[in-house]
Amino acid sequence: MKKSLKFTIFFLTIVLFGNFGTNAGNVADSLLSVYKNASSDTSRIKALIDIGNNYRGQNPDSALSYYRKASGLAEKAGSKKFQALAVKNQGIIFDLQHDFDKAREKYLNALEIYSSIPDKDGMAACRFNIGLSYYNQGRYADANALIQQALELYRELKEPAKQAHCYSNLGNIAFQQGNYPQAINSYQEAMKKFEEAGNSNGVADSYNNIGNIYYRQRNFAQAGDCYDKALSKYHESGNTMGVVLCYNNLGLISNDQKAYKKAVDYFQKALEISEKSGNRKEFAICYSNIGMAYYSGKNLNKAIEFFNKALVICEETGDKLKTAVTLGNIAKIYNTLGDSVTNVVEKKKHYSEAIKYALRSDSIAEGIGALHERQQACSNLSASYEGLGDYKTSLRYHILYTTIKDTLVNMETNRLVSDMSAKYESEKKELLIGKLSKEKEFQVAENKKQRILIFSFIAGFIIIAFFLIMIFRQYKQIKKANKLLAEQKHEIEDKNEELNQQNEEIRTQRDEIEVQRDQITKIHREITDSIHYAERIQKAILPQLEENIPLIKDMFIMFKPKDVVSGDFYFMRHIESSNVLVAAAADCTGHGVPGAFMSMLGVTFLNEICLNPEIQHSGEVLDLLRKYIITSLHQTGKFGEQKDGMDISLVAIFIDKRELEFSGANNPLYLIRDNELIEYKGNKMPIGIHDKANQPFASQLIKIQDGDCIYMSSDGFSDQFGGEDGKKYMTKNFKKFLHLIHQKLMDEQRILVEKESIDWRGKNEQIDDQLVMGIRF
Repeated sequence: MKKSLKFTIFFLTIVLFGNFGTNAGNVADSLLSVYKNASSDTSRIKALIDIGNNYRGQNPDSALSYYRKASGLAEKAGSKKFQALAVKNQGIIFDLQHDFDKAREKYLNALEIYSSIPDKDGMAACRFNIGLSYYNQGRYADANALIQQALELYRELKEPAKQAHCYSNLGNIAFQQGNYPQAINSYQEAMKKFEEAGNSNGVADSYNNIGNIYYRQRNFAQAGDCYDKALSKYHESGNTMGVVLCYNNLGLISNDQKAYKKAVDYFQKALEISEKSGNRKEFAICYSNIGMAYYSGKNLNKAIEFFNKALVICEETGDKLKTAVTLGNIAKIYNTLGDSVTNVVEKKKHYSEAIKYALRSDSIAEGIGALHERQQACSNLSASYEGLGDYKTSLRYHILYTTIKDTLVNMETNRLVSDMSAKYESEKKELLIGKLSKEKEFQVAENKKQRILIFSFIAGFIIIAFFLIMIFRQYKQIKKANKLLAEQKHEIEDKNEELNQQNEEIRTQRDEIEVQRDQITKIHREITDSIHYAERIQKAILPQLEENIPLIKDMFIMFKPKDVVSGDFYFMRHIESSNVLVAAAADCTGHGVPGAFMSMLGVTFLNEICLNPEIQHSGEVLDLLRKYIITSLHQTGKFGEQKDGMDISLVAIFIDKRELEFSGANNPLYLIRDNELIEYKGNKMPIGIHDKANQPFASQLIKIQDGDCIYMSSDGFSDQFGGEDGKKYMTKNFKKFLHLIHQKLMDEQRILVEKESIDWRGKNEQIDDQLVMGIRF
């Protein structure tokens, strides 16, 4: 059994991250003192923003809290510039947390404020940040457009340094799209602007980025030359991290050229500099690269030694992604050792070690949602169990590996569909422009020919009339002119032939594009069919409206997913043994397919809870639901862990007693009685892991009267952007609307709620799933 080992390298060659000082707490204390002693609102706002900046790298949640406080204070003080800055910084935090939709929402809010001042520098910064957010999601066409807009504003402001950063990121976009000539051109423009701004590090970064392109093209000579130039610049500016970066890149080139000793020498140099600077994250990168070089040179024991050193640092620094990658690399080496020996005891020992490391890698990767690392872990586990002869377990992990691989392929397919569509439209426009240009040239030539003919005949008549003696000479001149016209005609015919050939090439290219379009359409149809199948499953799981229940006269549900499947769900179950109706409206984390999975969990768990005779109150239902969610999602509350869960409004209607109990997780209940709307607020905590996860949910008892109407909903309706100003609908308007329509029939209310949603949204995109439930007693 022979297996190939391909390492996952976490070494970065484009972006350099700055250090955050170890005295962050002292700085924060000092800034808090400034805030408390400030004599003006402006000073307090600046202090709050500075505190947020101080926490940004190590405690994003704290930073977000200070930015929100700063934006609120700035809004009250009427300081739009500081308000926009604080809102923009909130977007940066969401970007760091990979919540790109919320990040762009904040950037757009900040852009609106900057535009009202107006502040072109702030407007450019927001467009630049939105572009980077699109880039991080692989939406390269959108990213390119936004960063180009930022570049134009920075040109107006004559800001060479900021123009340089725009060019650098335009180069990164072209690099990711495989358009290497455009990438090199953008990086060279960035280099010119960095030189103009006197930014030596920026020039070095540009050399490094161009080197990356040559490295990707396997042009090691050109790549090495660029890395050497970058290294020289980093030395000049004293940028030790840049020096480490270049030594690592030069080591990678040597490793690819099978000069393993030379590669180790470069990596060792990088390690020595990292040790002097005390940057432990760089230690891990260097150790990992040295381990890779030893493995390539068949020195497996040395490779394990250095990967283990990298692992220790990754675990100490809490870098879960790099920890998962390193564990996977060690597992691969043990699999290789198992393949290389014939002794049964040694073979079993190596495969068992591989399983131990691969299981740890898979657990961490699953916890952080790292699909590539999970795929590699499943591949390692399948190979290890196959080596041990446990083919059943090997097959199970191989199936999981294939499932994850298909998921990644589908994600890449979606990106390719977008890129190919944009490329098709662009090429079609270029072909049309070219054709129109050729037609214009032909028309110019025809006009020129006609003008020459007219002038020639006029000249002939004038000469005949006034100089009869020159007739013979004029005849010769006309003959000469005719010869010239014939040559021009022949030239035009040649051009016509060339145009015909070009038209044929255009038709061929069009046919190729149509074939590619058909292939993409087929893939898109298959993906869409799968999602629609998921929609049928979700609709089958959602409960039907209960009918003929005493005390309840009428009800409606307005359920409008943003995508095909929904992260919102409703629940309704009549427990006949106790004559209790349980109804709920819930909003899960996310929407689309991820949200739908959460909604299916919620419906399943609520059905199970309703069968538990020990549950007597609505708050107990939410307590048990929270416990099930935390257990199912393996939530521990550790820093950086995904906090998936749901917000929910839930009522238990005791029909015999004519009472209902309400409990809520972040969501309220609205009761309209005697033409007055009463709001019952839920607990300020979600169904899921939270710092208040040990606090029970409250149960609020309400006596039911004839004519009472209750309403429960998700936040999708009130958070929808629309109207003349493109603003949110807001909760207060939602309550006014419910009060306006509450006396109408429930089915008519459902139609009016849906119509209000459509009318308010207008041409705007629906931003979230929408769910509204109403019950009349």
